[in-house]
Amino acid sequence: MLSGGHDLLNKAKSQLRPDSQGIGLPMYSRSRSKERKPRLRNTGSTQGPVSTVQTYLNKWSASQQQQQQREPIRSSLVTPSNMSPSQGEQSTIVFVMLCIAWYSSSALSSNTGKAILTQFRYPITLTFVQFGFVALYCLLFMSPLVGFSKLRTPTKAILTSTLPMGLFQVGGHVFSSMAISRIPVSTVHTIKVSTLLV
Repeated sequence: MLSGGHDLLNKAKSQLRPDSQGIGLPMYSRSRSKERKPRLRNTGSTQGPVSTVQTYLNKWSASQQQQQQREPIRSSLVTPSNMSPSQGEQSTIVFVMLCIAWYSSSALSSNTGKAILTQFRYPITLTFVQFGFVALYCLLFMSPLVGFSKLRTPTKAILTSTLPMGLFQVGGHVFSSMAISRIPVSTVHTIKVSTLLV
């Protein structure tokens, strides 16, 4: 019974070979010395277990240092996930105030336009005068005295993307002025809003 177990063990030991990459498991030498201490046979592996662990630790340490260098950049960005409640409240208040300012200026512009068009029956001329004032205010804010913004020389990409939008903006404003000169402001804005639902 015991001899069968030894035969099975010897057969298993003889079948252990290095894998295709040349990295094999340490195998006991078949030749035994007198002290009966097992010797490890060289299986073609160029790296020992200590150097493999050291290489892994060096790579892990380098990746941790890179991640720590990126952390200040991530923490400086304000996103909804890292906003404090006070920052979130401030951005909400600013957003609401901008919406109120836009709505108020739009209502003031429409009602002023209606008041002007009851006396001055030229809606297209009024539209171009209004856009002239917008251009004048833009130049004023871009002047070195105010320094609110700077004028850039337009490129071909800027012109091809903004010119159609500008033409549609002017055309829409002309038709709005023509409508406001004929019917009440509330009806014009109701029709403009309801076109989004169609």
